Amino acid sequence: MLSYLEKKAITRYIKNRVAAFPKEEKVHFIQAGYQIDQAGLFYLYIDTNEGAGPDGSWTLELAQEEGILSLPTFQSFKDYDAQSEKKGELIKKVILKLRDEGIFKELNLAEGCDIGIEEFDGGWSWPEYEKRKTENLA
Repeated sequence: MLSYLEKKAITRYIKNRVAAFPKEEKVHFIQAGYQIDQAGLFYLYIDTNEGAGPDGSWTLELAQEEGILSLPTFQSFKDYDAQSEKKGELIKKVILKLRDEGIFKELNLAEGCDIGIEEFDGGWSWPEYEKRKTENLA
């Protein structure tokens, strides 16, 4: 479960990432990634590649070590699958709330731009690939 401070940190982080993103860049996909085992982290990858989707490319950005939200309290070595799902579901709630409040409308969204969430090691993801472009539109 996300603590109040984790929710607040993720919310602030997303708002800051969106505000700092160049407005002239056309956004085709927004990927929220997180890790709970080797590190506790959250990252919002704003993808400008045409045809972008959930392909794991956000993980390549982690090597830059810029723009990563460190969440040491995320790190969990117990019951990885259950913890991964719990964290993912709660991140999803935060992101959908922000989306419904219009935060992503500050970006230059391409038609059909959608949002995905993925745990670094594949422990949880949203939406199911076949259900993309339905409930997850930005």
